[in-house]
Amino acid sequence: MEFKILDAAEAELRAATRYYDAELPGLGLDLTEEFAQVLKRILEHPQAGPPVATGIRRQLLRRFPFSVYYLVDGAVIVVLAVAHHSRKPGYWKQRK
Repeated sequence: MEFKILDAAEAELRAATRYYDAELPGLGLDLTEEFAQVLKRILEHPQAGPPVATGIRRQLLRRFPFSVYYLVDGAVIVVLAVAHHSRKPGYWKQRK
């Protein structure tokens, strides 16, 4: 399997990384590394994330208050959002 990260999801990850680095240098890198671990887990077991909408699944980051929303499109995992838990639920659904 391969993956594609939508531009909006990539922008969310970059913004969160900048925020955490401003709070504590190096913390943004920790977030990026945890995201990479979650992405690896999704690629290995794409159906493991619980479904949250038709065709869309979610994986939680463990250390940071973010969820990765994704869908499986054939042999491609499409990351729709890297959403902070305090954001409006479902704001990313139109990205499908």
